Amino acid sequence: MPLIGAELEGLDNLAAQLDQAGTTIGTTRANATQTGATVVQQVQDASAQASARILGEMAALRDGVMNARNAAESTQWTGSNAEVFRGAHAEFTTAMQQAEATTNQIFSDFQQAINQMSQSLQENVSQLETAMAQAEESSRSMGQAVRGQRENLDQAMNTGWTVS
Repeated sequence: MPLIGAELEGLDNLAAQLDQAGTTIGTTRANATQTGATVVQQVQDASAQASARILGEMAALRDGVMNARNAAESTQWTGSNAEVFRGAHAEFTTAMQQAEATTNQIFSDFQQAINQMSQSLQENVSQLETAMAQAEESSRSMGQAVRGQRENLDQAMNTGWTVS
């Protein structure tokens, strides 16, 4: 049998599904925003921790070698072995300074890259959030429209119109 308009129960189900979709979109939007912020913070924290740990270990190594140098300087020690030690210590000091400078530069460059990625991710999350908010509003609006259509059909087909 042909159906004029729509099945009222079907419209009720459709409106409920649209409402559920709107809720799901809202939840997804909130989760995506939180996940983006968490990722950025975790990468920044990991970078800072790695830099501090590496530089701290380099400083401890330098201090240990410096203590050996100080012990050598306070000892009456002459000859070729003493000169080889002092020369090696000077080379070590230069190498440590270069390693520390390189490490600082690497982590500085890495932090700049993290900041750029962070900004890009935040922009993308913002765009996603806007799009998801629009989709959520659209879903809820469609649900309202379907409910309105259902009421109009029920009025027209089952209740009838009155003329005043």
